Parts: sequence; C-alpha cells; structure tokens
Amino acid sequence: NYAVEHGPDLFLFLDLQVPDFEFAKKTLEAHPNIRHLFVINHLPFIPNPGGRPAWTLFHNRQQPVVTEKQLEFRKMVAKRNGIMLAGHIHANSLSDYKKEGEGRITQITISSMGSSKKRTEFPKPNTSYSSAVLKALELADPKVAKYMEEFRPYVVKHERFGDSGYGIIKINGEHVTF
Repeated sequence: NYAVEHGPDLFLFLDLQVPDFEFAKKTLEAHPNIRHLFVINHLPFIPNPGGRPAWTLFHNRQQPVVTEKQLEFRKMVAKRNGIMLAGHIHANSLSDYKKEGEGRITQITISSMGSSKKRTEFPKPNTSYSSAVLKALELADPKVAKYMEEFRPYVVKHERFGDSGYGIIKINGEHVTF
C-alpha cells in the first residue's frame, strides 16, 4: 500500500492480499484538492458480471456481501470522480458508476494474458449486468443477487472490449483519456 503524487494528481496503490483501508482513508483525507485520483489494485472495485462478481476490493471473499469498508471506500473515491485501474478478470472492460450525491467512478480493467495471433476479431462475451450468466449466478445464490443490487442501479455503462494487451492513459489538464 502506497501513494504517489504526480503534479496535482494522486496515484493510490493498494495491496492485493491486504489492502489497507485505513491507509487509503488517511491518504485521501490528506489530499482533498487533487485534480485526478487513480486507484490501482489487482482486483476490480465495481463488480464484473462474469464468473465471480463478488471478487472485488474490500469484499468478504467467503461471502458475497457488501462490507462497510466497500461502501465507505466507494463514497470516498466517487466524491473525487476516481479512476480505478485493475486486472484480475482477464478481460478488458470499462465500467462507469454514477450515483447522485455520491459522484462517479470510472473503472478500467486490462488483461495482459496471452492472445492468439490467429484471432481475426475481438471476443464479445455476454457479460452485461443483465446477462444470462449473471442471472444464473444470482438464482444459485441469493447473496450474489443482493450483492449486485448494491451496484447495479448505478452502473450506467459496462462494456468488454478488445483482446489482451495494454492500455494508455493520457492526462491533459482536466481531461483523462484511455
């Protein structure tokens, strides 16, 4: 767990195994006037509607339940219109979370796992927040359904795209592009 200031921007790196919530909270409180907040972690924060949607930052890995730490962290990051950078799901995706009175979180996941040089088109798996895969998971475990309901109403966009590789983020004043 560590943080780096680069000009008016803050990059907050959280450990995969033991993300330090108190460190994150104190760091964000100590930087109230940052221009852009980037949070980097292996696990995504906004649930991915694929195979294990509850595998997210500050979640309880034994039970798919939303924790108080998740709710508080979500508010702290959204208030700053934070940008989350993650991996773990082995897919490139963009999720946009917006909640009135709370703010916005833009999450980008990147997969750097190998790809086929023979591939001629990008995979388009059905992993929307209304997909059959997610509905089956929710039917099998009502706790997953309840977990997803904490996020679903506020995820205004979720897209998977591309193949493995890398992403480039450009910061130009108030604008961040990917």
